[in-house]
Amino acid sequence: MKAAQLNGIVESDETYFLKSNKGDRNLSRPSRKRGGTAQKRGLSKEQICVLVCRDRNKNTFDAIFETFNSQTLKDDLLPILASDCLFCSDSKNVYTKFTRENDLKHGKVNLSKGERVKKNIIHTQNVNSYHSRLKNWIRRFNGVATKYLDNYLAWFRELDEFSMEINPKTILLRAKIRIISEDQLFIRT
Repeated sequence: MKAAQLNGIVESDETYFLKSNKGDRNLSRPSRKRGGTAQKRGLSKEQICVLVCRDRNKNTFDAIFETFNSQTLKDDLLPILASDCLFCSDSKNVYTKFTRENDLKHGKVNLSKGERVKKNIIHTQNVNSYHSRLKNWIRRFNGVATKYLDNYLAWFRELDEFSMEINPKTILLRAKIRIISEDQLFIRT
C-alpha cells in the first residue's frame, strides 16, 4: 500500500531502471541477457524514471514516470503532500518549479557542489538509502519487465516496511485491513 499522505519532512529523489521487455516475443531490438546495460551513457529513452518520496516516519510513495516534469509531479505527488510539509530534494529545476508553482516549502541540497546535508535536517539520505536497498533487492531478478515494475515496487515497499521479515500471517492481516478500509470507504459514499 502506497502512502496516502506524506507529512512533516518529505524527501524526494528519482532513480532509473533500464526499460525491459522481458518475456515479450516480438522485440524491436536485439535481446539483452541478464538485465543488460543501456547502450547510451547517462539518462536516455532506454531508462524509466521511478520517483520515490518518503517522509521521516517511513511512509513511502513511489511512481513510475515516462516523462519527469513539474506537471507529472503535480498530478501524482501533490494530492498526497501535506500543505505544511518541508519538501527536501536535490536542486534539479523540476523540483524547484514544482514547489514554486504549488506554494510548498522547499529544502534543497546541491549535490554537484558536494552539499549533502543542510542545517542538519535538509537531506535526501533516507530516500537514497531506500533506493540502494531497492536496487540491491531487485538485482536478483536479472532485470524486471517494465510492465511489471509497479508490482515489484509494491512488493519491496511491503518488505521494507517489515524489515524484510514478512510472513503469510502479516500479508493476510494487511489484506484484511485493506478490505475493511475499502468497505468503509464504499459505505460512506
